[in-house]
Formats: sequence, C-alpha cells, structure tokens
Amino acid sequence: LNSDCPQAQGLVAWWPIGMAGKNYAADFAGNNHAGLGVAASAMTLGDDGRPAISLVAASNQYLAVPTCPKSAVPLTLTAWAKPPSGTQTVIYVGATGGTRPEEHFCRIVLVSGYVRANFGGAGSQANAITTVAYTAGAWSLFSASFTANNSRTVYLNGANAVTETTSITPTAAFSRIRLGVAITTSEALLQPLNGDLGECGIWNVALGPDMHSRLYDPGTR
Repeated sequence: LNSDCPQAQGLVAWWPIGMAGKNYAADFAGNNHAGLGVAASAMTLGDDGRPAISLVAASNQYLAVPTCPKSAVPLTLTAWAKPPSGTQTVIYVGATGGTRPEEHFCRIVLVSGYVRANFGGAGSQANAITTVAYTAGAWSLFSASFTANNSRTVYLNGANAVTETTSITPTAAFSRIRLGVAITTSEALLQPLNGDLGECGIWNVALGPDMHSRLYDPGTR
C-alpha cells in the first residue's frame, strides 16, 4: 500500500482478495483481516491479472471480518466483482449484539441489474440506486459513499452517481464486515454473491466523485 497516493487517504481497510488464497484476505491498511466464512469455490483472476475468488451463492460462500474500523457514517465501501444477474450482496458493514442488530448496516447490493447503496437503521431502510445497469458476467467496480444519516451516493464503474436523502438513524454501532454476503434476522445469511469477488475497501470518509473515478480508471486504480 502506497500511503501517499490520493486513494489511500482515509483508507482504513483494504483487501486485495485472493493474494493469500481463497479463504483468507489480509487487510493491507489495518488489522481487519478477512477469514473463512464458508469456503470459496476457487481462485481466479481479473481481466488485468489481479487475483480474486469465485463464490457460489447456493453454497453461501463468503469471507467474514469480526471487526470493523468505522462504527458509523460517514464511510465509503468499494468492491470489484464479476457477478451474473440476480439479487446479491458484494460488501456489508453491520452491527452485532443488542436488539435486532441486523437492522443497522451499510451495504452494496445488486438488484435487477442495478446497484444499490442500501442503508438501514432501527427497522427502516433507504436506497440510492443507479440508473445504469451493470453488465452481467463482466468485471465492474461497485462503490458507495455513505455521507450522513440523510445522504448516500452509489456509483458504478466510478461514474453514474445517484444520491438519495431519506433520513435513517442507526442506533447500533457497526462492528463487523462481510465480503460477498449480508446478515439478516437471527444471524441468517442474506443474498450472497454468485460470482467472482476482487479487491474491496473501506474508507472512514465519504469519497467524492473524483476519487470514485480514480479508483476505477485503469491509469490510477
């Protein structure tokens, strides 16, 4: 990790997936290492040769991180993935403990071909949804900035930004991360990814459009 580069400012967790095998991803920006949730199917490579893992939704395969470097918004989530069509989660940050911890979260979820920045708190949810569909079976960068309780912006491939401003108030701190799946009632797994998962990251700030573009651009990513 080059801590001097613009993309590293505010970066608190960074997983170049697949570099340490299919069932473990070291956090190169902190100590939030991703361990085995349910074993991935195989190793694979992205179009530019970066390592990744293949996940099968029917087998609920994912990586689990028992800690979280940011307990509340603002924060930014990013994940490279090569998914088919269908409803599936690429990255999730949520609460543990207390009453109904599954209600308090930030995540990026794919629904009907579009990308959602899904934000939940105290039984309510809000979504910023792209107006441009991702290409099924192709590598894409899915990213979202959760700026405040009343603002979140979703991006597809560093562009196509959409902001939504419903006010949501989580009352439990974010304390765990899932890569390739979300958590629902009674700790059940929700909408696992059915495809390839690559580099993922979390920032402790809400990145702006220029930075989302840099994270996607082949010359700066």
